[in-house]
Amino acid sequence: MAERQCSPQLQPGMTVGVIALSSPSPERVMVARGTQRLEQRGFRVVFGAHAHDRREYLAGNDDHRAHDIHGVARATPWMR
Repeated sequence: MAERQCSPQLQPGMTVGVIALSSPSPERVMVARGTQRLEQRGFRVVFGAHAHDRREYLAGNDDHRAHDIHGVARATPWMR
């Protein structure tokens, strides 16, 4: 497989935040594999406090998902 290039805005050493805004990931193995690939490329990966929550078909309740998106938005400056 050809090596993919990072966009000019996303550079190794930066932090990538992972949140779930709708449904949760059904495959934790795939999430772990994606996390590992990002880390191998030099990124720091952090998960929102509720990234793995489940509530019926949703990724947690509305308040928790909102908390995560606002948390990522507030954290943006330090994530670089």
